Parts: sequence; structure tokens; C-alpha cells
Amino acid sequence: MTKVSRFVVWICSKFNRQQIELIINELSDVLNNRNPDVKPRDEFKERHPHYRKFSVDPNPPLQEQPSRKQKRKSKNYKLILTDYAAVHGKPMQPVKRRSTSPRIPQAVVCPECSAPHQYLYYNDGNKRSQIRCKLCNHLFLLANPFRKKKPNTTAPIASEHCLSGKSVQKSPFTNAVMNNKKNLNGFRYRRLNVCYDYKFTDKISSRIKIETDDKSTIVNGNMGVFIKDAFIQMDSIFHNYKLRIGIQPTPVFETSEKMWAHRFLEKTILDHRGIVSSRDMGISIIGKYNHLSYQIYAGNGNGIKPENERFKSIYSNITYLFIKNFTLSISYAYFFYPRRIDFYDTININKLINADKDVASLFVGYQKENKFSIGIEAFYSKWRNMYNTGQTFTDIESFGLTFFSWVKLSQKVTVCGRFDVYEPNTHSISLYDKRTWSIFSIDYQLTKQIKISPNIAFETYEKSINPTLKPRTGITGQLTVYWKLS
Repeated sequence: MTKVSRFVVWICSKFNRQQIELIINELSDVLNNRNPDVKPRDEFKERHPHYRKFSVDPNPPLQEQPSRKQKRKSKNYKLILTDYAAVHGKPMQPVKRRSTSPRIPQAVVCPECSAPHQYLYYNDGNKRSQIRCKLCNHLFLLANPFRKKKPNTTAPIASEHCLSGKSVQKSPFTNAVMNNKKNLNGFRYRRLNVCYDYKFTDKISSRIKIETDDKSTIVNGNMGVFIKDAFIQMDSIFHNYKLRIGIQPTPVFETSEKMWAHRFLEKTILDHRGIVSSRDMGISIIGKYNHLSYQIYAGNGNGIKPENERFKSIYSNITYLFIKNFTLSISYAYFFYPRRIDFYDTININKLINADKDVASLFVGYQKENKFSIGIEAFYSKWRNMYNTGQTFTDIESFGLTFFSWVKLSQKVTVCGRFDVYEPNTHSISLYDKRTWSIFSIDYQLTKQIKISPNIAFETYEKSINPTLKPRTGITGQLTVYWKLS
């Protein structure tokens, strides 16, 4: 028996026929909405408590068409200035701006009173799209050509497809240094590369870069092409960690190269002297915590050459941003190489000795974006048992120090200077190989993507006691043209 059936049985046991007829009539009034005080239980409302039933107003809210707002008559800004001076006894001053405040473009005037830009100011802060007039208090939007463009803070890897390229062309003129080619001059491409970035998903991306330079030549002497980058990157594999697999940049001098910002003139000292390759094939993990970033990289140790042995290399880097614009970077790399036979050891025949190499570097830099940069980098390298003295094998210990700075004098002109000291081998019998190198340039920004840089480089060599060996200072004047396609 259902709940309703039991209720009917209960009514019949408690009430007579006349009373039941009255109950039926009352229920009929409730069902037909004739009794506003009593409503049946709304099961739909109980199941959907947040449901709102919308109803239409019986009468429209507006009975008559609203009158148009009369446009006030505009007043020329010169009359406003005259009236102000008459009332206050002094002229109205233009808008006072701080040195860091954004400036209104000179071509912008108030559409209401024609006031020039001196009396206009941004009303929406850094958005720079809404302007208010100090004279007539008119508020208007800035036209699109004058609006602030959002900076492109995403790297090319953030786009679905990105094709970019860079080119460095030089016209060198040099004197004789260590050979008999006097007054060598000509035109050459220093470096050409084309880069393609592709993003598979929001967290998986890849990069392919091919490059050619004046040192990579094939059998017939023409410039050869090689793969510079070929890696896949997976972001946020665990918190802020990134995983990179393939041919990729080594982290040893990545920070200093970014702050040097003149790779088109010359490589940084570790790359310039061939201490560490700029690329290697392997797997790396990149992490970041607050102002600290770090990277651990295991690679073949052969650069971009195919691997043909079991010995590998380990790279590591820690970069810390102490205060705004101040950077400290520490790097360490260890290269495992096959052991070599010590044929000077006559007691232990065929004795194998260690031939591994390690490199440690330190970089300190300060950079104010688009204004100036200054940096100091030092490195120490030790290659075990690689120097043959004629009596035994000993370590090759080398060091280098570089100091650079560039200053942006204007939007188009930048001056740059750098000084390097390099000692290939500190052993007492390895003499007259220390050298210094310096370069000075003036960069002219022809367009956003083209730079023209006349520069001059000097290289001096340690003096020898042998009068027949007197290397002169190498002086190379160059006109470097750099452009990028991105």
C-alpha cells in the first residue's frame, strides 16, 4: 500500500461523508489556485533551490522616448587659459610630470578644447589608453597608433610556429700578427643561422636551428652547414622543473653571453678560447626557485659531433639575482676522457694515467635594461696529464679574465668595450703564450632588427727573450653588419 493510499484510509476512518466532501472542495480550490494562502509543496523548488523564475514586468519601464543629451559647447583652450588667468591672477601651469612618468605623444590634442599635449595626462596609469585634459576635464581614449604596445615577453618557443634567423657580416682589415699576410682585408659572413620553433602543447615544445660560419668549411672551401640546436623541451614536469633532450646550449657561459649582448662582435671568453663548447648533445634539467635558477646537464662532451665513445661530460650552473639587475653566476663542468699511457714510467709498464678535464667559472654582472651593462667573468681550467714536458706528463692549467661594458647613449647609438686576459698554460716551461685581447665598438641601430657596428680589436702577445720572436700587436678594424629575422 502506498503512502497516499494509507492517507486516504486514515481520512475515511476519521471523517464522515460530509466532511470528506468539504475536504475535497478545499483541495480543489488549492489545485486551481483559488486559495492564495495555501499552496501545494513545490518539489521542483526543493530539488533546485537556486533556480530563479524570471517574470516580465506588466508595464514597460519607459513610457516616453528619452530626450537626447545635449552636447555642451566646446571652448577653445586659449579662452580657458585666459579666463583662468583673469580669475586667479596667474597663468595655469602645464601638467607636472615625474622623470619616470609616461609622456603624452606630441601629436595628441584634446578633442574638446584642442589643448596641446602639455595639458594632458594619462588617467589609467600604465595602460596608457585613457587621457584626461587638465583644462576642460574632458576624458577620451587614445587613438590606436599612439597606444602603448605590450612588450613581447614570450620567447619564440611560446608560439605555435616561429621561424627566425640571424646574420653577421664583417669587412675586416688587419695587419700582420703571426704570419706574413700583410694588410689582409675582405668581406665575409661571420655567422648565419635559421631557427624554427614549434609548440606541440602548452608544455611541450621543440627547436631546430641550423648555422654556418666562416670556420665551418667543406672540402672545396665553401661554407658548410651544421645543426646548432635540435632539442625538445617539456615544461613543468615537476613544479618549476623543465626537461630538455637533444642538442642544446651548455649552461657554462649562457648568463654572461646574454649580458654581453654583443655576440655578433665576438664570443665570450670561454667560447672564444675553445675552453667549453657552446653546444652539446644530452639531457638537462632546469629549475627555478624565487631568485635562484639552476641547471644540471649530462652530455656527450663532443659538441655537435656524433658520439663515438663511452666517456661523457657533466655541466652545472647556479645563477642568483641578488638585487634588482645584479646577477651572480657560478658554473662547473667536468669532462671524462680515456686514460692515456704514461710511457715515461719505466717501472709500471703501460700504466694508465687520468686525462680528465674540469672547468670552473664565475660571472658577476649588473645590467639596467636598455641603458647599460657591466660584467666580469673569470675561469680556471685543469686538464690532467696533458702537457708533455719531455720528462713527464703534467697538468695543463689555464685561466682567463674578461671585463666588458656597454652603454646606450641614445635610442640608436651604443658604445661597447671589452678587455680579455688569457693564459693557456701556467707551467713554468710554457712561456710566451699569454695574451690580451680587447675590442671597442660604436653600434648604430639602423632599424629594430639591423645594427651597423664599426669596431676595432687589439691582440697583444707575451714578449719573448728570443730576439727573433717578436710578435707585433694584432690590430683588426672591422665594419660589422648584424640583422635578424624575427
